[in-house]
Amino acid sequence: MNRITNHLKDVRRRILLSTVLIVIFVFISLVVSIQGTANTDLGFFLRVIPFAGALMILPRNALPSRWPTAETDEDQDLLDMMRGELRSLHSRTIIMRLLYLPTFLVAMLFLPKFGI
Repeated sequence: MNRITNHLKDVRRRILLSTVLIVIFVFISLVVSIQGTANTDLGFFLRVIPFAGALMILPRNALPSRWPTAETDEDQDLLDMMRGELRSLHSRTIIMRLLYLPTFLVAMLFLPKFGI
């Protein structure tokens, strides 16, 4: 049970850190586009590193490989609650990955083109 609780906390931390890195990526993309240094190598790497970090930190599968068995009814209820929350987090990570691609395309292609 403790292992699942730690796994749940780890998944939450990784989602939060990935979100922070995407916000940093968008902020850096805006700054680089406004300065007009988007087409330089430094501007490219300053934008790609937080994005790559956000993708690597975000868990591919939020569900654990093995579920523990519950000994009591209270443990079973707690395990069911954690199972539902982990499934919700798993769905959220899939949606986040799908939204990262348009964010990347807008920040890398359209922001420098329009100089916004």
